Amino acid sequence: MTPEQLVQAVNKAQAEHNYDECVKLLSEIIAKQPRNTDAFNNRGLAYADLKQFEKAIQDYNQAIELDPEYTYAFNNRGLAYAKLKQFEKAIQDYNQAIELNPKDFNAFNNRGTAYAKLKQFEKAIQDYNQAIELNPKDADAFIDRGVAYAKLKQFEKAI
Repeated sequence: MTPEQLVQAVNKAQAEHNYDECVKLLSEIIAKQPRNTDAFNNRGLAYADLKQFEKAIQDYNQAIELDPEYTYAFNNRGLAYAKLKQFEKAIQDYNQAIELNPKDFNAFNNRGTAYAKLKQFEKAIQDYNQAIELNPKDADAFIDRGVAYAKLKQFEKAI
């Protein structure tokens, strides 16, 4: 298959939630283009969808090694660390994603969630507020902020 055909096949497999096929096809792309950061990042996403978080982290590591300013890989690696309950490592990655792109509302929301898991609700609320400021249409940040306020027993703010 040509690189274009491989990408089309990956998109089809992804739309069908066939993540094993995504991994196979993305591995072919990586074999042909070993410096393709998007392929490593996307294979990491496929591994994450397969709940193979350690393999996902390896691919995100490779993407970051190839491009140390690849914001998406930092954010995605943070999500994988969070799934492994390694919240401190997740926060470090979200910090890096935010440093690289201060307008990344997803990184703020994800970091807020990691802080909430560590019961650092004040920090979580600060991040949710920033996520809401950057993207006022993001319902998740509003919900997560409400839960954090409730955990602090600030019920009037939770509503």
